[in-house]
Amino acid sequence: MGGKAYAIYVGTSMSRNSVPRMRGYIFPSGEYVFIPQVSSNQFAPGPTYRDLGLDDYVHPSYYGLKVHYDPEFETFTYGEYVGKADPCIKNLLRLEPGDYLFFVTSLQFSPGPCRRKWWVKLEWAYYIIGYFEIEEIFNHKELSIAAVRHKLRNNAHIIAGNTRSDLVIWKGSKRSAKFEYAVPISDKNVPTSYSL
Repeated sequence: MGGKAYAIYVGTSMSRNSVPRMRGYIFPSGEYVFIPQVSSNQFAPGPTYRDLGLDDYVHPSYYGLKVHYDPEFETFTYGEYVGKADPCIKNLLRLEPGDYLFFVTSLQFSPGPCRRKWWVKLEWAYYIIGYFEIEEIFNHKELSIAAVRHKLRNNAHIIAGNTRSDLVIWKGSKRSAKFEYAVPISDKNVPTSYSL
């Protein structure tokens, strides 16, 4: 049984590399809307922003675009290309079964009719939206096995056919979860040690 925990940023952001360039939304209740990035393969099967019910949150020009919905919380999979120089991604290689992977995103406050919970930050902040208790880890070679691909069929990389040689996919156990309410870990004045 492992015991390590790591966090990784997911979804859209205000960085110039993000498409669309925006944050998700958090409401006074603490409920939130996670906005995934656009898929790099628009010809592959997969959900669009409209399919995910995000019409009210993204610009109309994005409605019909396919999304890179990773992580996915139906069968609990998350994929990443580990050949990148990013130290956050390199840390993921230390994960073992029994360890935890937390998913962080930036959320913009969106006013609503109910009273704001004390822990919901005004303006924007970084929030944890879910986690996996790691059950299995698959490297590129294992992804060629039909049974493995079937087990990971909901993963955005598998759906889009983006299975480069540096792809690793982590599968969470049934104890993994997407939170109904986002958990704040910073605010806009005290962000993390790196820019998201």
